[in-house]
Amino acid sequence: MDPTVAVVQIAMHHVPAAQQFLDLGTLSLQDCLLSIGIGLIPVTVLELSKLVRRIFAGESKP
Repeated sequence: MDPTVAVVQIAMHHVPAAQQFLDLGTLSLQDCLLSIGIGLIPVTVLELSKLVRRIFAGESKP
């Protein structure tokens, strides 16, 4: 993912004009951490499934 996209997404919650236009509020640190944690769930599940497949297939690390 392009870092610019992440910066714009975060900035939308902290720039007053964007907040007013998009009807958004500032995210608390707890909300940001929760969003990151939930976003990491699919990636973690995918990577763990690949690891399990590699272990059961008897493959070595690339």
